[in-house]
Amino acid sequence: MKQKLSLVLSLILALAMVFALTGCSKSDTTDETASVYEQDLAAYAEVIDGLKEGSAYAFADICEGYDALLVTEAPITFDKLTEAAAATVYGFDKDGNVKELGTIESSTTSMPITVKDGYAYTGGHHDMSRASIDEKNAKLVTETVKETEDNYNDFFQAYSEGTMVDFTLV
Repeated sequence: MKQKLSLVLSLILALAMVFALTGCSKSDTTDETASVYEQDLAAYAEVIDGLKEGSAYAFADICEGYDALLVTEAPITFDKLTEAAAATVYGFDKDGNVKELGTIESSTTSMPITVKDGYAYTGGHHDMSRASIDEKNAKLVTETVKETEDNYNDFFQAYSEGTMVDFTLV
């Protein structure tokens, strides 16, 4: 019995040594590629580095091929989030250069920008808008509906279900 126990313990010890000597290094177990956030920071670094103190930026999934950069000069801090009712939208031109594409804006600060299903939503007392980037033509496409139009409730519902854009203060 002692001999079997010694053999088992020796086998366990040998296996432990093999795994210790050939174990995974940190680079084998972690993804060395930059996160999407880090990639976005690098892509828009020139714009972000040039922002004035007190402004804010965020990335939004409103384009099929990349995240857009939203910049606001009027951030609103509410309920531990930094939100905005208006933002300048940056994307990329056909050559991959950063380009200002336009602005999105709610007519009231009580309706900060939300994002859902590839659109940024804004609104007001009598209308709702959604915006996305047409990557092929490098332009911001905005649709606005009045409260009297049939699809107003669809836009409002999407706005309500959307995720508030949380900006980073500069």
